[in-house]
Amino acid sequence: MTNPADSPGLQLWRVSNKWQRGLNRILSEWGITHTQYALLQTIYFLNESESRRAQTDIAKALDTDVMMVSQVLRQMELKNLVIRTRAAHDARVINIHMTDAATEIIGPVHELVQKYDRLFFREESGIVLSLVSKNRLEETPAEA
Repeated sequence: MTNPADSPGLQLWRVSNKWQRGLNRILSEWGITHTQYALLQTIYFLNESESRRAQTDIAKALDTDVMMVSQVLRQMELKNLVIRTRAAHDARVINIHMTDAATEIIGPVHELVQKYDRLFFREESGIVLSLVSKNRLEETPAEA
C-alpha cells in the first residue's frame, strides 16, 4: 500500500477540504456556505454574459450534479437569495434569478473569497490554476 503522503489525489482532497472549511467559516458570517457562494457567483456570471441560467446551465457551468444544485437552490430560495421560476416554453426547465438581497452581498462576499484565496494559496495560485486547467478537467482517465 502506498504511503498517503505519496498520493497526489489524497493530498489534493485534504487541501481542498482545508480550503473549503476556511471558506465556510468566513462565509458563515454572511449566512451562506461555500456551495451557495459558488452557485451565486455562477448565476451572477451567467446574468452578466446573458447566458441561460436554468438549473441545468448552472450545474453544467460548475461541472456538478443537477440534483445537488436543485437542492441547494431550494435552500437559497428559503433564504431569499434566489427566485426559481418555471420556463413558459417548457415546464421542466427551472430558471434561476438572484434576488436584490443576493445582488447586494455578492460583490463584498466575492472580494472576501478572493482575499482568502490569495492568503491560502499564496504564490502557488499559478500552480493550482495550471493543475485544474480546462484541459485537465475535460480529461478523465479511462482506466484506473
